[in-house]
Amino acid sequence: DRPGAIAVEAGDTSLTYEQLDRASARLAARLRAGGVRPGDLVGLLTEPGADTVTGVMGILRAGAGWVPLDPDHPQARLTGQLARTGATVVVCHAATRDLAGALNGARPVPVDGQDAGGEDGPRDAVSPTAAADPAVTGAEAVAYAIFTSGSTGRPKAVPISHRAMENYLDWAVTTFGYGPADRLARTASPCFDASVRQLLAPLMVGGTVVSVPRDLLRDPEMLLAHVERARITVWSSVPTVWEQLLSAAEERVRNGGAVPDLSALRWVHVGGEALPAGHVRRWFDLFGRGARIANLYGPTEATVNATCHVIDARPADTVRQVPIGRPVAGTDLAVVGPDGAPRGPGEPGELLIAGTGLTDGYLGEPELTARAFVVRDGRRWYRSGDRVRWSADGALEFLGRLDDQVKIRGNRVEPGEVEAALQTHPGVGRAVVIAQEGRLHAFVTVRAGAGRPGTRDMRRHLATLLPPYMVPARLTVVEALPLTGTGKVDRAALTGPGGADRTASAG
Repeated sequence: DRPGAIAVEAGDTSLTYEQLDRASARLAARLRAGGVRPGDLVGLLTEPGADTVTGVMGILRAGAGWVPLDPDHPQARLTGQLARTGATVVVCHAATRDLAGALNGARPVPVDGQDAGGEDGPRDAVSPTAAADPAVTGAEAVAYAIFTSGSTGRPKAVPISHRAMENYLDWAVTTFGYGPADRLARTASPCFDASVRQLLAPLMVGGTVVSVPRDLLRDPEMLLAHVERARITVWSSVPTVWEQLLSAAEERVRNGGAVPDLSALRWVHVGGEALPAGHVRRWFDLFGRGARIANLYGPTEATVNATCHVIDARPADTVRQVPIGRPVAGTDLAVVGPDGAPRGPGEPGELLIAGTGLTDGYLGEPELTARAFVVRDGRRWYRSGDRVRWSADGALEFLGRLDDQVKIRGNRVEPGEVEAALQTHPGVGRAVVIAQEGRLHAFVTVRAGAGRPGTRDMRRHLATLLPPYMVPARLTVVEALPLTGTGKVDRAALTGPGGADRTASAG
């Protein structure tokens, strides 16, 4: 209804809805002309930005599903991912054209229609009217397939249907009240499923996708300035990146500056990692109740998010854990013990997920699929591998991964519980606890504006909250926690070669 409204902002580049419509129609027409048919999968190899949005929209308009590929990954890995999904066409742009052309068995189709080899001809050689209307695609056809890490060392391809994606997006738009005035920050890589909401939900309601440059995600002060200047109304990221934004805001105030102007912000969406309650308290202490926080949880296999917990007030100081909440629309949850029997409130167990959002299984991996899904009472359930428990009021609390649970001196310990306790220390910004050789090793960062916490002080603090066997044998203060490409804490890097180089003090 508003063809001149801005659909995408990405640095110095912007696209109106009319421009996005034309560009995606051209791309869809070229894909069809190149043999792409409804139900096919098409690789998407683009750097984050406006071309990624055009690529997704063009692939969907052609009736196909998109397979995001990371340009920073090795060529052999990308070739293998294409082979496993059956994709033979790769949408690319200038920055990735050479890489796309080097992938065995792949035919590159540039977003802008201009190929260095002339294969696609001039930009307007294919009439956009040929793809003005989206191809008819069945609800069970694959909308996208995202690769997620696997215990075998080889990522698993998770296909998500149109029915599942549309159910989730409808829930998100309704729950968060997105509208034409909203400006959603897109911080996630296309290879991370949070990007599905960040990219498509704004376009469903006439809002704006504000693509955050990757270099800003590594510079909290610049990132904060960008959020202010761009008048972001919905922030979305993993908790680690959000905490860095919060720390930059606190640092500005400590240095005599005004509280950052985030008056446009309506929602903060965080997910992908456990959300420390201390971060939430710090946010409300600084910014008050202007924005609501949504703690989102969900494996890729259940279509982005399976649960949601909304926070609209500062948690009490005694709160050590933020719930992951209640199921999103079309989702059913069960908490069971090792014998499959249901667990009651307060009893830990494994979380099982069923419903509209469930994937049919991993592409080309029948054995892995059989292990990850179970049938109960005639329904398929996904075994999340996460330990949770129901609270007394019916919300879910995340306790950690089943395979993270360790035994210390004969006692079962959840590293996440130790992390939560450490993060209540006034000098600790973030904590990560890892079990090594039967002992717990904690890595902590210094909370912005606080003095470096001493080892003895942290031990005394933990002694008031935890039994002795849960107090880490080693506490290490690090300058920063290493992050993965999706912004999560890279636990393996902490204990790998070079991990000690980040150490400020240990004891």
